[in-house]
Amino acid sequence: MENNKKTNWRETEEKLAQLLQDAESKKNYAYEVIGQIKKQRNLCLVGWIITGLVLLAIISF
Repeated sequence: MENNKKTNWRETEEKLAQLLQDAESKKNYAYEVIGQIKKQRNLCLVGWIITGLVLLAIISF
């Protein structure tokens, strides 16, 4: 009985360790996706600024 409890605890610890590892990798992936979204947002903002400046230059002449 005692040996069975130790085995169950060991299995539980292994499962928890795996869950923690999975959560960590998902968190890292989420940070990666957020970083990509921020880069795309910045590029979009730069694009709109350049478009506005070009339109302003065209209207000025």
